Amino acid sequence: MQVALVLVLAVPGACGPTPGADTGATTTTGADDSSSSSEDTSTGELPDPPQCPDFRPEATPLAVTIVNSRPEPVYIEVAVLDPELPGYRVARPYDLLDAETAAVVNERGLCHTYRRCSFDLWCPWSFGENPGHDPCDPAQESPPPLRLDPGASYSAAPWDGLAFAPAEVPYECFHALCGVPAPEPTECLLASAYAGELIARVRVGAALDCGGDEPCDCEPDAEEGWCEASGGAVVGAAPVDASLSFPVDALTITIQ
Repeated sequence: MQVALVLVLAVPGACGPTPGADTGATTTTGADDSSSSSEDTSTGELPDPPQCPDFRPEATPLAVTIVNSRPEPVYIEVAVLDPELPGYRVARPYDLLDAETAAVVNERGLCHTYRRCSFDLWCPWSFGENPGHDPCDPAQESPPPLRLDPGASYSAAPWDGLAFAPAEVPYECFHALCGVPAPEPTECLLASAYAGELIARVRVGAALDCGGDEPCDCEPDAEEGWCEASGGAVVGAAPVDASLSFPVDALTITIQ
């Protein structure tokens, strides 16, 4: 296992409607917004402002490189269960586990970006006819395994350095943007900058099971040395771990 320091910028993904999309909500702002005003006119005193959480914590992104030092090709299991949508799978070639709790701090569901507490994204679970409605439309797909030839390295998508936990955000924190139809809290995932001991893990096997279908292996490019299989499952996938103290800028996981 090796830990190297490299600066990489993370680019978040998105799921659901784009900011500013028509969600069917009625936005009320300005002088006509009586629902967000709670002045005590009897005393002339203004109420205390809502305690809104910090939506944009600063964190260190982590670049992750996986290297195959074995004399034969290896296959990395990429598909993992979505943490929020039972039966769906997401792509995650490596896990980052909190060394104390074993929680996977880099797990992200298909609708993760849609549920984040952030002023630049549409508010989750505030609209629709049914309370708790989540309009993200996931697809029933299973990300295929990766093949790494001997000596090849694969640069995985970086981790943003953030851990997320469910939170209820006060109505006033979102009202100006979302115009939620009732003065109730909004549930979402609130970010915090992670710091602590981590175990980085990849799931590795020596062969693919194509399930009786056409061959599902792939032929890596001679220069890159890795490729994405067309399907199949990794046979006998076993964990390969590396330890790190976060924050650091980069990590190399070596398959030996």
